[in-house]
Amino acid sequence: MTRRLLPDEKKLHIYIDTNVLWNYCKGQAKETACLDLLFKKRKEILFTSSFAIGQTMAGIQKGKKVKD
Repeated sequence: MTRRLLPDEKKLHIYIDTNVLWNYCKGQAKETACLDLLFKKRKEILFTSSFAIGQTMAGIQKGKKVKD
């Protein structure tokens, strides 16, 4: 059973999902605005997984075009 988070808690732990991380890196407006707010103004603890980072990096690398 998970415990209920109360709004007056000092620090919340927020998991950044692969899709949100990927969309942030692609410059999607909503994800960028949301994560910028979390990065700059809030006191939450943000975390992600090595899998999410790997998936995002693979997507970015796959999207790059090789020039001859």
